[in-house]
Amino acid sequence: MKVTLTAASNKKIDVKKVLVSTDKMTVGVGEKVQLEAAVYPKNASDKKLTYKPSNNKVTVSKNGKITAQKTGTCKITITSSNKKKAVVKVTVKKKPGKISLNSKKKTLKVGKKFQIKPKLPNGTASYKITYTSSKKSVATVAQNGTVTAKKKGDAVITVKTYNGKKANLKIHVK
Repeated sequence: MKVTLTAASNKKIDVKKVLVSTDKMTVGVGEKVQLEAAVYPKNASDKKLTYKPSNNKVTVSKNGKITAQKTGTCKITITSSNKKKAVVKVTVKKKPGKISLNSKKKTLKVGKKFQIKPKLPNGTASYKITYTSSKKSVATVAQNGTVTAKKKGDAVITVKTYNGKKANLKIHVK
């Protein structure tokens, strides 16, 4: 029996599309956000992407991290080596001077949920808002602001903007 082996072909796989997790975002001056971009198909030969802002409202690092510089709008064009493109529109607003919530205190029964809705002053923005619980055994909070009552007790949920502005929600679980 004769067996012939041939080398796997080195066929170049072209990028068909540049994918982004969002095509628009609103950020505050000074805020840094990592753009999530990838090529399709995943096994493309050259996955390199370049990022080019349309103006100086934002700067973009070579790996896609944007830094908001000035208020206004900017389009970031993300291009593959074979010229496939995606565009992300970035609106830059002033950094928030404060943050408020749709409630300061909330009483929940075990197993119940509450949705925190942060509010920023008009004309300001924070793309990234973080939520933390002082007692995860009593109440947990997801990164979208959903609080879940776990067991009887008290906890404080802290909501924070990228520039350190905070608001607290006192949770009592009965």
